[in-house]
Formats: sequence, structure tokens, C-alpha cells
Amino acid sequence: MRTHNLKNFSVRIALIIASIFLVFTLGSFYPNEFTKYRIQSQIENERIELAKKVNLFEPEFEYHSELQFITAVENCINYLNFLLPRDKRVPTEIIVAQAVLESHWGQSRFAIKGNNILGIHTWNFNEPHLKPLNIENPTYALKKYKTKCLCVKDYLKHINNHPAYQKFRDLREKMIKNNDMNVMLLAKHLNKYASDTLYVQKVIDTIKKVRKIKKQLTP
Repeated sequence: MRTHNLKNFSVRIALIIASIFLVFTLGSFYPNEFTKYRIQSQIENERIELAKKVNLFEPEFEYHSELQFITAVENCINYLNFLLPRDKRVPTEIIVAQAVLESHWGQSRFAIKGNNILGIHTWNFNEPHLKPLNIENPTYALKKYKTKCLCVKDYLKHINNHPAYQKFRDLREKMIKNNDMNVMLLAKHLNKYASDTLYVQKVIDTIKKVRKIKKQLTP
């Protein structure tokens, strides 16, 4: 009887070990979306903590052509993303397209004199700013930054916190969890960024234009 019970016990142990192995194997090779998202988030957090310990320097923002402007904005975004969680990032293509539109490829007065390449407004005249020249007694101005990369940083803060972009953030979160980022679809939720009713379409068209420029001019 004792031998029979020991045999049954051994069988149960073997089944438990086999079950654990099966779960581990399936979880490793066929993880569900939540598991993948959790692992990615953990890796991102560890990377951010490591980046904080490294003395990173803001990249130079120099450009003399459309391609150089694209590259300068991209380098700035990559630098900022080192310290930004994945779920707080805005797709690079969207930021570049908006920077192109808002600053006319970095050639606008606000971009040159105020380092504002994303058309960020302020109603606080006590902070550094530049007023529009074509409006008499304007009630708003555009923010003035020490560097263009600081402007991009402020833009990210704006997108991640302003109530106007809640739908943008909700869709971004869903896309990240599903590992299915669609910049064209996400851009449609930037309709409140500007008063221009055609703004979203202009952003989408500019994304396509930037892709074409990079394809044609990148060695």
C-alpha cells in the first residue's frame, strides 16, 4: 500500500512539473499581448533609470536643407525619448511633420528668433515670447525657448497633459498595447492643435512628403 501511494505521489509530482514546464514554454514562446506589454514596460523603465545615470547631452540643432532639418528634429526626439516612457512618446513622424508645418522647415521668424518650431502659444506675457506681427494688440504670443529641442520637450508635455488630446492619448495607449502603431490614424486626433480645419490632412500629407524626401535623399 505504501509503495502504491508513493507511486501515485510521484506521478502527481511529475504532472505538476510537466504543467509548469508547459506553461513556462508557452508563455515564453507565445506570450499574450498583456505579457509582452508588461515586459516591454519593465525594460523601458530599466533603460530610463540607466539613462538618468548617464550624462547625456542635447544634440546640436543645425540644418541647411530639408533633409538636415528632418534629421535634426529626429535626433532631438531620440535624445528626449531616452528619458521618456514608451507610453508617453509621440511618433517621430508626427512630430517632424508638425515641425515642418509650424516652422516652415525651420525658417519661420518664431523658429529663428525664438527656437519655437512647433507653434506653441502662450498667454503669459511675463515669460519669454514673440508676438505675431500681423495682429494688432494680440492677446497671445508664441513661446520663446533657449533651444529648439526644449521646444520639442514642451510639445511632448503639452500633448501628454492637455485635455484636448485625451482621445489621442487613449488611441496611442491602445496601439502600443496591440503593438500596432498607425501614425496616419493617430494624427487624426490632432484636430485641436490648430484652428485650420485642414490641419490634420496637412499633417498626414507632410508625413508622406517627409517619407518621400528621406527615401530620395538619404544615401
